[in-house]
Amino acid sequence: VLAPRISDTVLAEMKSLGKKLKQTRITSDQIADEINNLRANGGEEPEPIILTGLADMKLRRWNPARKIFEEVPEQSIAQQGIIWSYFQQRDYDDAINTLIALIESAGKTLKKIDQEEQTVEAARVLEWAGRLREYATIATTEKDQISEINAQKIDDAAKAAGQRANRRYTKGRQFVSDKVEDFDKAISDASVKSAKINIRNKKIKLNNYASFNLPLAVSQLLQSAENNK
Repeated sequence: VLAPRISDTVLAEMKSLGKKLKQTRITSDQIADEINNLRANGGEEPEPIILTGLADMKLRRWNPARKIFEEVPEQSIAQQGIIWSYFQQRDYDDAINTLIALIESAGKTLKKIDQEEQTVEAARVLEWAGRLREYATIATTEKDQISEINAQKIDDAAKAAGQRANRRYTKGRQFVSDKVEDFDKAISDASVKSAKINIRNKKIKLNNYASFNLPLAVSQLLQSAENNK
C-alpha cells in the first residue's frame, strides 16, 4: 500500500492555518506554530509549501512569499502568487514570463471539457491575467508601464492558448480599458485640480482593477490536499 501523500497531521496543520488566513487580520505570531510545523513536516508536497507562501502574502511579505512559490513553479496558485507579488512591488516586467506560463497552462485546462470545476477556474485565471496585462500597459504610472513588445508577447500567448482562452483573456483586458476610459473622462471633466489628482491616484491603483483571491486559493489548496491524502 502506498503511503499517503499528505499525512493527517499535516492536513490538520493546513486546515488550522487556512482558517486563520481567511480572517481579516492576522499577525505573524498567530500563525508561527502552523508555519513551523508545515515547514518541518510538509515534505516536498506542493500544497503545504504553497500555503506557507500564502501566509507570507497575507502578511504582505512579498519577497519571502515569492521565494516559496518559486519552489513549485509549475503550480497554478504558485504562479498567481509570483505574479501578484511582483505586481505589488511594481516589477511588472519580472512577472511577464510567469504570466505567459500561467496563460499557457490555463489554456490547456480550458480544453478539458469533462472537468467543469477546473475549466471554470481556468477561465477565471485567464480573465485575471488579461486584467493584469492591461493594467501594467495602460493604467499604472507611465514610468512603470511594460513595453508594447512585452504586452504583445503576453497577447500572443493568449492567442496561442486557443479561442476560448483568448476570449476570457480579452474580456479581462476590456474590463480594465473600460475602467481607465471612465477614469480619464472623470479627470478631464473635473474642474478642480485637487479632484483631478484624486481621480488620477485612483486610476493607478491596482486594487481598483484586480485582486488576489486569497480565501479561494486557500480553499483550493485544502481541497487538493484532502483529495490526495
